[in-house]
Amino acid sequence: MTSVPDSLLLAFFDSAAEAMENFPPSASEGESSRKSLLEHRTALLQVQINTLDEVVDHFNITNDPITMEDAQAALGTFTTHDAELQQAHEHMNECARLAFVRSVIMHEQKMMTETSDPGEYEDKSVDKGVVLEFIGLCAAALRLPQVMEYLKGKPLNFETTNDDTEPEEVKPEERLEELQKMILSAMEHDPTSSYQSLHDILQTPQGTTSSIVDDDLLETLTTFASAVRVALANATPFELLTDETDGGHTRVVSVQYSEKTINPDGSVSDSNAPSSMGMDQHDPSRAQLEMAKHAATMHQEILGELLGMDEDDRIDALAHAKEVHDGFMDEALGIPAGPERVLFLQSVGSERQRELIMHKLWEGMLAKNGGEAPVRRE
Repeated sequence: MTSVPDSLLLAFFDSAAEAMENFPPSASEGESSRKSLLEHRTALLQVQINTLDEVVDHFNITNDPITMEDAQAALGTFTTHDAELQQAHEHMNECARLAFVRSVIMHEQKMMTETSDPGEYEDKSVDKGVVLEFIGLCAAALRLPQVMEYLKGKPLNFETTNDDTEPEEVKPEERLEELQKMILSAMEHDPTSSYQSLHDILQTPQGTTSSIVDDDLLETLTTFASAVRVALANATPFELLTDETDGGHTRVVSVQYSEKTINPDGSVSDSNAPSSMGMDQHDPSRAQLEMAKHAATMHQEILGELLGMDEDDRIDALAHAKEVHDGFMDEALGIPAGPERVLFLQSVGSERQRELIMHKLWEGMLAKNGGEAPVRRE
């Protein structure tokens, strides 16, 4: 197999990310039946293949030729110690996750609009795999600006980013339920019965359904709970969070959101800037972009800090981060599901959150690099 240079891979990651941001182009016309998740994945994969083909053709104009087979093989076994290449790879993957859930939601929305009979759903059980897939889709959906606008009362519109429609007076929780049922329908599960089963698991992971909730799933559930909390908080109308009209004093609704915000990826951002709440209400999508930007910056800072350490110092820092993570999980598992656990999650300090992120970030990097630590590009 011919060696594939990093420059080609980087060009593909960047081009594919751009293609993913524009996928799907629009809701397809003339569709009369519901697409499966596999069909959505296949369409997305085809866009990536087409992009790779274009990148390879362009590369071959001025370089020794690389075949599509060589490029696909290199991607299939991709690992790198190059931090820039790793970041580009992760960005492409995130764009693909958002493109996938955007395609799913757009199609389900079209089906709901154009077909009065949703048809019959097979009686499917809710196992761990279903919970993980559902959480993955919902968590990705909450990172879409259009979904946040929908939770705030605007139409679910992926065709434009400048929707001046006046938002309806709705409860964000009700719209979130509608969205989750839409995703369940796309998963070919009955939106009513499966939603109730999933709701029970999400609310009481150590209750009667604990047979499918292991340590890994519990950690995923707690991270997802954070994503839901911050989404609902950001979707709550600003005027409901203050008593400004009754004397100009802000009512403290939640200490968590006045001091820090748990982002959808589990990181924490300070929200003490006096203009942040006012800014977000005028430009709703900007809040999500700022949160994503802050999370990415924090991840880069932590990774840069680790890569800049001497090996012994890095080993010590990571050992401490793992100790903090393990202690956190032990505490979480020891607290009954419900308000007490929510209070525990909300009370986690910023330093502890940073240690948790450090552990998860480094473990993720090792997994993607085949157990090898990434290195900083000089």
